[in-house]
Amino acid sequence: MAVGDDPPALCAGRALHREDRARRRRGRPDAAEDHARAAWLCAERADYNPLRAWVRATQHTAAFWQDDYVTAGEYAADGLHYTATGSAELYLASALALDHARAGDKDRESVALHRAQDAASTVRRADDELAGPFSCSVDRAGSLWADARLALGETDEALAFADRAVAAFEATPAHQPIWAVSG
Repeated sequence: MAVGDDPPALCAGRALHREDRARRRRGRPDAAEDHARAAWLCAERADYNPLRAWVRATQHTAAFWQDDYVTAGEYAADGLHYTATGSAELYLASALALDHARAGDKDRESVALHRAQDAASTVRRADDELAGPFSCSVDRAGSLWADARLALGETDEALAFADRAVAAFEATPAHQPIWAVSG
């Protein structure tokens, strides 16, 4: 879809998704959830999977920060149904691994982590149809992998993932916007 060719529902969905993220950061989860539901409806109306995936990613994050790892995992797993290209799969699979780890499910964490690592080996930022805050870098994903392993008590592996994530972040060109690194 070329810039300027976006249907109104897609444009509205993008705006609502950004507002949802802003509301969550300002401590307004009630208003944020309203924006997330509206963004989801816009993604449905536009029939646009990249927006569906990133709305689910935002809903995942909201549930995660409320320590509701089961709901967060459900959002991440559902979001994975809408990933075909770009970094949404990388983020959602990484987040799902962390959700399973926090819930104490090592087997499911391992499956999700392998999926995330497979996505990391093929992801290209150029494939992100929605750029900017709708993207995930390998270093950001690596920080989630480190958190997942730490939650399972795998401290050596957690430290290795964290070291690689920091090294990748430090190698990022200074002129690259921070959202391109931290998603």
